[in-house]
Amino acid sequence: MPDRSILVINTGSSSLKYGLYAEQNGEEQLLFGGLAQNGTIDLRDGGDRMLRSEKLNFASQGDALDHATQWLRELTPDKPCAIGHRVVHGGPRLVAHQR
Repeated sequence: MPDRSILVINTGSSSLKYGLYAEQNGEEQLLFGGLAQNGTIDLRDGGDRMLRSEKLNFASQGDALDHATQWLRELTPDKPCAIGHRVVHGGPRLVAHQR
């Protein structure tokens, strides 16, 4: 398993999407990814094969992310070297990309 993976998180108003990516043969490849939405969380491998799925109601997206990262930790003990987060909101004072 690559030791330079990147965890990407995409939060929406009612869902959490997540993916663990790594470079393989000069290309970014999805290693694992999943979705927490409507009381269900799942995890798939890079070939879109379902690895896990559970019906759980999370109190917050943070709780869903904690659950997802636990699953990822069981599959690859290496910590990602970076985390990317995408959040969409249209605040009136936000007019440029933010770090």
